[in-house]
Amino acid sequence: MKVALVQLDANGDCLYATTLARQIKQDYPGCHLTWWISSRCRNLLTGNPYVDEVVSVDLSDWTNASRDIIWNLATREIGRRQTGPDPYDRIWTPQVYPDNFRRFDGTVRPSMFRGYDRPITVPIDPIIALTPEEESRAAEYAVEHNLSAKGRVVLFECSSNSRQSHVTPEYAKEVARLSAAAQEDIFFLLSTMQPLGDDLPANALSAASLTMRENLALLDHCTDFIGCGSGLTVVATCDRAKRVPNLQILDSSRSVLGSFHHDFSYWGKPTDTIIELCDATPAETFECLRRCHGCGLKAAIAEFHRPVPVTFDFLHSISEYLIVRGQYLDAAESLAHTFRRYSDRPELLSFARREVLPLCPLDASFHLPGGMRQWQFVEECFS
Repeated sequence: MKVALVQLDANGDCLYATTLARQIKQDYPGCHLTWWISSRCRNLLTGNPYVDEVVSVDLSDWTNASRDIIWNLATREIGRRQTGPDPYDRIWTPQVYPDNFRRFDGTVRPSMFRGYDRPITVPIDPIIALTPEEESRAAEYAVEHNLSAKGRVVLFECSSNSRQSHVTPEYAKEVARLSAAAQEDIFFLLSTMQPLGDDLPANALSAASLTMRENLALLDHCTDFIGCGSGLTVVATCDRAKRVPNLQILDSSRSVLGSFHHDFSYWGKPTDTIIELCDATPAETFECLRRCHGCGLKAAIAEFHRPVPVTFDFLHSISEYLIVRGQYLDAAESLAHTFRRYSDRPELLSFARREVLPLCPLDASFHLPGGMRQWQFVEECFS
C-alpha cells in the first residue's frame, strides 16, 4: 500500500505532522509512506523512522507568497501522479493553509489532526531523530563555550516567525543586559536567524551556528528555555527534548493560537514546566526567570503565569476569507469545530447563526454529496 502525507511548510507544523506519520504507520502496517514537504523544512524529517520517502518542493526565491506557490505546485504534481500508472492508495493533507481552513478552530495541532480520518492513539509528541553528527556538533559547541561551568544556561528563541509574540533579538539582548546588571549568574544562548548585531552582552552568545535540530541537542546543556510560540518551541517540546522550565512570551491579542499551555491542557499533557507571560516587557521576563531559580518553579508559576485569554477574533478573518470566495460551508464548518471545542461560549453560536449559517444554502456545493455531508455536520454541531 502506497500512501502520501502532504505537509509542506512551517517548521512547527511539519513537526506536529510527524505524529500523523507515526499514526499512519500504526493504522496501516507495512505501508510505504511518502511525505511531500518544502525544501526548507525537509531536514526536519532526517532519520524519521515513520517516513519511507521524502519528496521536496523547491523554489528559487522564497517570498511571502511561497506557501501558496509550493502548495499549488505540489497538489498539481500529485494530481498528475494520480492519473499515472503508480497512484497513491491514500493521501492525507493536514496542512491548514491555504485549502483546509474548514478544519481550523483557532489552534494549530487539533486543526491539523482533523486532516486524518482516524483517531489519534499514538503519543502526540513531535518526533525528531537526531544523527550522531548533530549530537556531536552540539556537544562540541557546549565544550567550546564552557557551558558546563555556567551557573544557569538559557536557550532563548528570540524571533517569532509564527507572529505569536513581540519578542525580537533586541528584546532578548535586553533581558540578558538586565540579568548582567543584577549580577545574576545566567548565560543566554540566542537562537534566531535574524542578525544579532555587534552589541551582544557579555553573558549572551549566538546559537545560530547550529541548526534547529542541533538546538534540540543543545538543550541538553541548558537549564531553562524561553520561547515565543514558534518553531523552536515545538522542538523544545518534542519527544527527545530535555524537560526544563519553559517561559513562553506571547501576545494576548493573538489568543491561544501559539499557547502551548492551552494545547497541552487540551491533550492532557503535563503543564507543570510552562509559564506563559502575556505582553511581558524584558524586565518582567527577567524577573520571572530570576524567581524561577530563587523561589522555585512552582512559586514562579503561581506568581507570573497568566494564561493567554481565549478569544475568537480569528473567526471574523477566517470567515471573511472564506465568505468572499463563496465558501460558506467551509466557514460554517470552521465555526462548528470551534463550537464543539468551546461549547460554553454563546458568542460562537450567536455569530454562526447571525453571520454564516444563513449563507450556507448559497454555497455552490450545498446540494452535492460532499456539501450535504458538510451541512449535516454543521447542523448537528449547532442544533
